[in-house]
Amino acid sequence: MTDRYEMLLCKDGLLEIRNPENEDRWITTDLPAEIRR
Repeated sequence: MTDRYEMLLCKDGLLEIRNPENEDRWITTDLPAEIRR
């Protein structure tokens, strides 16, 4: 298990983060600051 994610910027301005190893699991956020580490 890794913590590598793909981040997609949708046309409506929302960010979607997905785990390439588990494509059923998506994280959606409308605030880019939420995903900063």
